[in-house]
Amino acid sequence: MLSFSVNKTLTLLLLPFVVLSACTSPPVQQKLLKSMADLDAALIPPIILTQLGKQEDSKIAMERLKSQWDNFYETYYPLEMKYGVNIVDKLWKSNLNAAKGLIASAEAAVKLGSLSQATAQLGKVENIFREIRRQHGLPYILDDMLDFSDAIKEIETRCAQKKLNERDFAQLRQTFDQAGKTWEKICAEPINGKLFGFTPEKVKALKKKIRAENTALEGLSSSIYAANKEAILSAAAAIQNDLVQIIRAFGDFNPIIEKVKQEKKRSSRK
Repeated sequence: MLSFSVNKTLTLLLLPFVVLSACTSPPVQQKLLKSMADLDAALIPPIILTQLGKQEDSKIAMERLKSQWDNFYETYYPLEMKYGVNIVDKLWKSNLNAAKGLIASAEAAVKLGSLSQATAQLGKVENIFREIRRQHGLPYILDDMLDFSDAIKEIETRCAQKKLNERDFAQLRQTFDQAGKTWEKICAEPINGKLFGFTPEKVKALKKKIRAENTALEGLSSSIYAANKEAILSAAAAIQNDLVQIIRAFGDFNPIIEKVKQEKKRSSRK
């Protein structure tokens, strides 16, 4: 809830320094969230492509991310952010500078072929913006998906131990219960098609994919309560793979695919 009235927006944009508050008018909040959604559309492709080990595609994706990031940074870095009852967000500029450094580091890592390092750096950028939105009370479905993914990763990490005792399985059940609640929230909340630039058809297809994940969650639950380590790892991996496909839908891969095609055509003509 960022605050200043719509009638004053144009005037404020002309000022060298703008104050935004987290308890502000919906139009301004929507503008910030839209900018974050646009940034995620450029951030998701390099995260996925670096995970897949596609260096050339990752280079193109990083170029697009860098361009989108520069626009976001130039627009929002000069602003003074507030949340709650007029509390200044003293970490706003340092958070954006941290994200800027991580993106630059990821870009360098991709050029050197260190794709796993780039994935890790970009994941930290995701976490910075997740914390920013939480601090400012801005609901965002991708943050819930990241929370869910973290819980499944925690299950995978604990289950990867050589030996598991009853206490371990009790903690697995506890972690799963929390993951299940997060997924119930994701299933219940609407997808803002306007925010993410989705057609009604795409929103409907995404909701269908999300609901379909319930079957996989039931399988993971059964494996945990049966204390079947191998089945737990298999079910958790399947859930993560499905989740990547869901999150992938929030990324804009089309320009990357087109540029890859163009570069292949140019190479074939040489």
